[in-house]
Amino acid sequence: MKKFLFTLTLMLIAGLSYSQTTYYWVGGTAATSYTSNSNWNTQLDGLGTSRSVAASNDILVFDGTNVGGTIPTTGQVTTTASSTNSGRLVLQNNANIIIGRASAGSAVITINGDGTSAEDLQVNAGCTLTLGMAIYNYDVQVVMGAGATGLVNGTVYLSPLSNTVHTRSFITVVTANSFVFNTGSAVHITDSLASSGFNASAIGSINFKTGASLYYYTGRSPMGSSSTIQFLNLDPGSNVYFMNSNVSYLDGITSYTSSAWSNLKTYSNIFVKNGATFKSDGPFYKIEDLTIDNACTFITHTSGNTPVLGNLTVNGTLNGPLNSTNTVIMGGNNLQTISGIGTIDVPSLTIANYSDVVLAKSVNVLNNVNVVGKINFGAANKVTGSASFTSRVNGTAANLTGNTVAGSYQITNIVGTITGVTGLAVVGSSLSANTNVVGFSASNALINLSKPALATATGVSFTFMSDTATLVTANPNGMDTLTGSVVVTDIKSFQSGTNY
Repeated sequence: MKKFLFTLTLMLIAGLSYSQTTYYWVGGTAATSYTSNSNWNTQLDGLGTSRSVAASNDILVFDGTNVGGTIPTTGQVTTTASSTNSGRLVLQNNANIIIGRASAGSAVITINGDGTSAEDLQVNAGCTLTLGMAIYNYDVQVVMGAGATGLVNGTVYLSPLSNTVHTRSFITVVTANSFVFNTGSAVHITDSLASSGFNASAIGSINFKTGASLYYYTGRSPMGSSSTIQFLNLDPGSNVYFMNSNVSYLDGITSYTSSAWSNLKTYSNIFVKNGATFKSDGPFYKIEDLTIDNACTFITHTSGNTPVLGNLTVNGTLNGPLNSTNTVIMGGNNLQTISGIGTIDVPSLTIANYSDVVLAKSVNVLNNVNVVGKINFGAANKVTGSASFTSRVNGTAANLTGNTVAGSYQITNIVGTITGVTGLAVVGSSLSANTNVVGFSASNALINLSKPALATATGVSFTFMSDTATLVTANPNGMDTLTGSVVVTDIKSFQSGTNY
């Protein structure tokens, strides 16, 4: 009896293994059905077995070396889909695939995973996957099943690029840290008013590695639907390009619903391009390089901070709303440059304790300038405006306790009242040396850092302090009130001990 059961078990396992089959696209380049069994074959040359009963763990492969089967064919493939599912979907060997619709409506392609370590949605280098068609309401959406993983080394278009048609096409990832855009990959998002490019994804489910890029054109925020949700983990050196303004493409004014763009968001490099305006809807947690092109505008939030840890390049306009109290924090730990041919007109400016900033263009400031670290004005560049100016020395704030997670740019679960710490150095056993505070949220009991924490720890004691500010100028008039490097009109306080 035991022998019979053992044999039966082996047969069942063999049957399950057999039910998972790899099929290659042999349907050619002319528009035809993604779900038609005759368009898939167990052999690339089409001489194997056609797909008969679709299994939920089948592996579907588009191979750019031959998309036509028996008669070798190459080129862009256009398929039309209704809702379906498979275990894996793979694009390889420079495949260029459009998955659209034959009629109005939405097709949902569910990727279940095949239970192996292989990535379940795979777009290899040199390959392009486009979801949706340039016809309104011809929408295609990919939903990654629980446990399914994705890896993009090529290019993905979530709706074809269009100035007039915005279909509702997106990728939904439901498992944290399960979908990767690798170095050199790109995703272009031209979505509708109704959704985000990563609609309904889980927090931290999609990772952009260093050198990966997101290009935003239209649609709800690809970052998240609220201040507490961020779909994306943006590694240092990854890029977000705003190719269009982050307001409705219908009137250029109305804000998208269910969208959080900057509010408590952690970015890497931000580029504002193509005449776009980026309007902040809350204080940022972190930006690395911030680049604003000619004829483009970046508007800070009305309050809180805009921490820049890299270079600030403004060839367009950087400003804040009327009566704003927002502070631009130059808070990096490497040499930072403020440059460009545009206009910088910010509410307030802080140079953090361990920051070293070269002013390669003049900056107009309305409220306050606080130099805790080092600023080099050069020969001709100035800080102007109605602001006060203070170079600070030997500042401290009350010690606080909190928690860190290795790799995170935050101290969380702060115990105590957070006040007066922005721009100061922070020291704690789980932090890197020379870490600056670049902002905080008292309501969320957290502090934002210029460097990621070294370790995961709870109840750590943190000390806050500042060294002596350093002012460097090659202006022959030095710090003269009218002709020197600091010509703000409010009170100027060069605290005793400032380095010149």
